[in-house]
Amino acid sequence: MIVKLGLRLCCFLLLFSLSGCLASVVGLSAAGVGLTKSSYDQIISRSYTFPYWAVYRAAHNSFEELHIRKTHVKAQKTGDIIYGETEEYQIQIELCRVTDVITRVTCRAGNTVFTQDTATAAAITEYIDTSLAKFFPPQAVTP
Repeated sequence: MIVKLGLRLCCFLLLFSLSGCLASVVGLSAAGVGLTKSSYDQIISRSYTFPYWAVYRAAHNSFEELHIRKTHVKAQKTGDIIYGETEEYQIQIELCRVTDVITRVTCRAGNTVFTQDTATAAAITEYIDTSLAKFFPPQAVTP
């Protein structure tokens, strides 16, 4: 009985590998690894030369102005993570205090690691730029 089952298993594996299905399975698993890696590249990260409190205020303002519903804020050792949602996506903005005048912002828009929307995350960070310019207009330079 065991010999017969082992023989069937060997025949199945031989037939499976000869038909090219094994190559497809190996190829698909490698593509999954590549997909995971490329989806992490779709997260928008940017540093601002403004104090933490100013970028925090601008991030909250961007949620309000872009009609993103804030769900909660989670405090961390070096900053905060602001969570929100739209009808289509979960939004996450991570604020990290690098120095007293440098704040890093990482924005994710999407429901899973495979459905990240780079354009939406970029639009949110661009609106943070706009909010910072509104709060801190450039000083006029006199000759």
